[in-house]
Amino acid sequence: MATKPDVQTKPITEEDYLALGSDVNAEIIDGELVIMSPNRGEHGFLEARISGFFLNFTGAGKLGRVFSDSTAFVLRENPDHSLRDSRAPDVAYVSYKRLPLDAVLKEFLHVAPNLAVEVISPSEKARDVMTKTRSVVSPMRPKSPTRCR
Repeated sequence: MATKPDVQTKPITEEDYLALGSDVNAEIIDGELVIMSPNRGEHGFLEARISGFFLNFTGAGKLGRVFSDSTAFVLRENPDHSLRDSRAPDVAYVSYKRLPLDAVLKEFLHVAPNLAVEVISPSEKARDVMTKTRSVVSPMRPKSPTRCR
């Protein structure tokens, strides 16, 4: 039986998020800190294979960077600059156009990935997967309508 993840409800700053340490797998969803459960072997194996594919493809074309599931992407902030949404997809690709080659990588990335991959576990609910997908895709949408000719 799946248990509900631990949730913290006070506003979360980048400093709070960093203070968790690298051994804590967490995301911020609608301003709430959600501690995620560790991944199992099959999940990690699939994640590594997908990462390898993208590394080979992007490295050959010098197109951008590939990030692992330990990379936090800050997607939305509150007016007080606390974090509203920060996600860590299993595998993420960000083009050099979106995140230039000389960008500082020692901080959280305040950019949405061009491509985010989630390895779906059998215990995950479709609703939760779609919610996460929408939160990552939404910041990638253009602010004004674009027309295709």
